[in-house]
Amino acid sequence: MSRRLVFALFALIGCRTPAYGPTERQQGRTEVVFVGGLHRSHLEAPYDLDQLTLLLQRARPEALLVQCPPELIDAVREAPRTHPWSVALPDVGRALAFAQGRGLPVEAISAYSPAFAERSRRYRAEHPAGPDDRAYRRARRYFLRRSAREGARTLEWVASPLYSRLARRVALTRASALRRSGEDALILDWSAHESQYRRGLSYHRGKRIAVVFDARQRWRLEDRTPRWVSVLDARGFLTDNGE
Repeated sequence: MSRRLVFALFALIGCRTPAYGPTERQQGRTEVVFVGGLHRSHLEAPYDLDQLTLLLQRARPEALLVQCPPELIDAVREAPRTHPWSVALPDVGRALAFAQGRGLPVEAISAYSPAFAERSRRYRAEHPAGPDDRAYRRARRYFLRRSAREGARTLEWVASPLYSRLARRVALTRASALRRSGEDALILDWSAHESQYRRGLSYHRGKRIAVVFDARQRWRLEDRTPRWVSVLDARGFLTDNGE
């Protein structure tokens, strides 16, 4: 089987397929729009944040779930553009500013651990290319090539199901490589993030909810989205001409 066919096959496997939007608001239904963030501390060229504001304006969410530790959310809300968390994650700061301007409720859904972050920083400094593993390197190269081809700075690409599936493959091959090398401490336990996400959905049941979370990890939340939630494709709102 050719390498190209292998990647085509895994691209078709995994994440839940969203309904292409925009759609008329289904009153009484819980609807989710995933807004993938490209964080400054992770990437050199994040997308134009005006695209994020446009998406939120057109999606008209009734609540937001954002990637921010609960213990920091009040401080970040007070300074959504200058707090260190929103400087590192400018998509979160922009989303909080949007929510404040419209009086929307916001829930924090990050189980950030300073100790884990420090371990990860040390590992990246020593291994800037990640694990020396063939499957991981192949998945990462393909992901980067496809991103360059599609336009890494566009939110339309970042919001696509294919982006999420390719990011899933990179994450899973990386975790597998770390386990084989005995670096289990560098594999984040996502259960706390996922629990906060599901609590936020339950708290705002019956609303349209925008979820602003690391685009490369969006698939984890997609996988944990209950069946009573309708997942909308964010790209539909980017191409909608109506406000």
